[in-house]
Amino acid sequence: ASAANVAQLHMRLGNNQLAIEEMSTLVEDFIDHHGDDHPNLVKVLVNLAESHLNLQQFAEAEPLLKQAHHLANRILASDHDVRLKVLGHLGGLYDHLGDAEKTEHYWTLQLEAFQLAFGQSNPQTLSSLGNLANFYREQGRLEESTILFGELIEATQGDFDGSDHLTVVTLNNLGL
Repeated sequence: ASAANVAQLHMRLGNNQLAIEEMSTLVEDFIDHHGDDHPNLVKVLVNLAESHLNLQQFAEAEPLLKQAHHLANRILASDHDVRLKVLGHLGGLYDHLGDAEKTEHYWTLQLEAFQLAFGQSNPQTLSSLGNLANFYREQGRLEESTILFGELIEATQGDFDGSDHLTVVTLNNLGL
């Protein structure tokens, strides 16, 4: 954990390359000590990929996220938070790279997993639904976007009392 803390400190201080080097060493050490099929390796890979994403080093982030996705599918429960995070990162990566097919694929998988695990009105489900609706809108797929925005509005009616921060932020981002 201390190596990860040092890497995060480097990142906060703007020493991004040093942070990535530290985290890369951490990944290698983790594999040496725990093997390449340990559940925590998924989180370590995601942390390193996030560092690359923060620096817009997409070519470096992609194989790490793919490795994390493959490993997560093998050893983590379908509703594990890190597994769901990987799907979101892959969708975001491909969205940034302009690969609409892969973006839709991963964001749809993430949405379906959130819906199955937590239900339609869960804040993470709503955020994922909003991401996919916005993606469709940006692609000019207005009918699909409208349907998803309708589901989002419907899901926020009823039990919503305004106390959940993520739901408030999601609704605010949508202008609702």
